[in-house]
Amino acid sequence: MAVLEQDDLVTDDAIDSDTETSTVEFNIVVTATDWSLDQLASMFWSDDIVVPDYQRKYVWDVKRASKLIESFAIGLPVPQVFFYENTDGQLEVIDGQQRITSIAYSLKVISVPLMHREIEGFSGFLVWSNART
Repeated sequence: MAVLEQDDLVTDDAIDSDTETSTVEFNIVVTATDWSLDQLASMFWSDDIVVPDYQRKYVWDVKRASKLIESFAIGLPVPQVFFYENTDGQLEVIDGQQRITSIAYSLKVISVPLMHREIEGFSGFLVWSNART
């Protein structure tokens, strides 16, 4: 899990007059999490995973979403997705919204036993968090 803690945020409010830039530092910890597709869809529908307003809308068509599900079924590698854990404990999608939404919609429409187990070809999830440890 990648953790971004609010206390670790360091800003330099004084702008360097020579370069006119400010500095922001983050303490990010990365840990992979392997959820089944069923768990991922459940988290999406229960609002444990949310798509923030700054993300583009869902644009994949059925053909592209089907190809993603087919990739899982035949064991092809699928890129990681990235989350930020907000102060409410929800995982905000940073990267992978089209894939996550496709999985959630597909599992809502179909029920395939393959989807209820962990898929080896899926490389996992990374989470950025501001949760205090």
